[in-house]
Amino acid sequence: MAEYDEILVDAPTWYTEIESQAFRGNLVGALSLAEDARARCQQSDDKKGIAAALHVIAKLRVQSGDAEAGLTAAQEELSVSKESGDRDVEGIAWHSIAKIHLASKRVEEVLAPAEAALAIFQDTENALAEASVLNTIAKVRILKEDPREAALMADESMRLFRRSGEKRGMAAVLQTQFKLKLFREKFADAVSAVEELSELYRELNDTVGQASALLMGVEVRLSLGDNTLASQSALEAAELFKSVGEKSRQGTAVHFAAQAAMADGKHWEAQQAANEALSLFREAGDKSGQAAALVTVANALLDSSDFARAAFKAEEAAALYRQLKDRASEAPSMRTVAMAHLARASAGAEDAAKEALRTAKHSLRLYQELHDTKSVGYASTVSTLASALLADGDKNEALARASEAQELFEKLKDAGGEANAMSVIAQVYFAQERPKEAVRAARSAQMLFMEAGDSSGEKTAAGLVEHFGGDEKKADEGPIQPEVAVPGRAKLDDLSIYNTKPVVAFLGFESRRARTGQEGKKQKQEGRDWAAQPPESVQALYSVRWTRIQPVAKVS
Repeated sequence: MAEYDEILVDAPTWYTEIESQAFRGNLVGALSLAEDARARCQQSDDKKGIAAALHVIAKLRVQSGDAEAGLTAAQEELSVSKESGDRDVEGIAWHSIAKIHLASKRVEEVLAPAEAALAIFQDTENALAEASVLNTIAKVRILKEDPREAALMADESMRLFRRSGEKRGMAAVLQTQFKLKLFREKFADAVSAVEELSELYRELNDTVGQASALLMGVEVRLSLGDNTLASQSALEAAELFKSVGEKSRQGTAVHFAAQAAMADGKHWEAQQAANEALSLFREAGDKSGQAAALVTVANALLDSSDFARAAFKAEEAAALYRQLKDRASEAPSMRTVAMAHLARASAGAEDAAKEALRTAKHSLRLYQELHDTKSVGYASTVSTLASALLADGDKNEALARASEAQELFEKLKDAGGEANAMSVIAQVYFAQERPKEAVRAARSAQMLFMEAGDSSGEKTAAGLVEHFGGDEKKADEGPIQPEVAVPGRAKLDDLSIYNTKPVVAFLGFESRRARTGQEGKKQKQEGRDWAAQPPESVQALYSVRWTRIQPVAKVS
């Protein structure tokens, strides 16, 4: 499934061979060919050729996991394109910069270069290039939670591609429209988009595209809770990817199967599948995929009560994201590390509470550096930090942070997240020997869980009410030991689970709002974000357990 790129309409003959090498997974060979082409064009002072070479170099750098090097190449492409005197070449360079910002999840930096490109293509009446940029802008609008504007941009993009009969462009827009339909929870419409996309790829005789469309169907099945069929379709896609030697994409499909197993509570199967995906990603040299798989392994270990190994795997994932300079993925990974240490603390591990505090603060700092302080991911980290503070004995600061998280979730209209934060508040009150306030907070949590449709959370909050108010002697027992909530382990005589129950143990991408239910509705399994990583080529699977979100790696 080759990414649609407007440069291919008028690219030099050598460009297609480089793209072919990259499509077959030979990124090193493709990059070598691109550098050679650049050198030849420089010798002949071919500005358009140099710009084309830099364009593909930028793409290859991003696909290799070095977005910063990719951005540098794209900026050089822009400089050369201006010297070429060809406005379309300059527009392509502006769009390249926009797509790299999108791939790097720098959402706020995408629109300016995208709009510069759009203005140029509208001026030169380059309809296909205009359609491509409109699709990029639609993706950004989804990430900025502006579905109405996203729909307008995507519809206009599709109209232009259809008018020209450009099927790969149409396929790119269908992916965006699919993402938008999932955002709006219009699952029947999402299925229709998948069917149309599958037909397009059959017409193009594109095996990779057909397999990728299968994975989009997997996402819908997961959203509807049909985990068995989701797993079967994911494995079918894995076989298709295997048939064409696409190890990274095969790893992605196997990782989807791991997510389906997690959603079914089959933690051992999930761990096995995630480890298989990890091996495939390593063979393919896909570090982003490796990181995502490692976090899934970490969550499976958490659910199996192997807390020390869970912390280790999550730390390994965060280190990979750090190496890739992907702070937007490192932040939620560090939150997962913090939750694993909280679980260790509940099991009596020495210094685990301090490690939870350290890693939660690290996660929070990353969100703040990214200026991402209004998202569910950030609110979840604040809630996790509150739990870590309570575990470390800082009750006052724990209350302040838990209250901050509750207010954030309330603004986000996320009833499940707010319920979780209110549960932490209840336990802080109890630790402060304020049982009446603890009961009131626990009752609020119970009502919020009911609003979110979370029956397990509602039951546990009811247990908190009884625990805090049913026996006055318990007001003197001190704080309840924090423990990570793991489905299947919630017991009414073990009421500490909601102290650190993860609102979002988000294992990678958070470029879309990390929530599956909207406006306080019951949270459901969610699909991947396909608006980051190399343009047109990232999908992130969100599989919810409690309100935990776990992405897999990219699909191109």
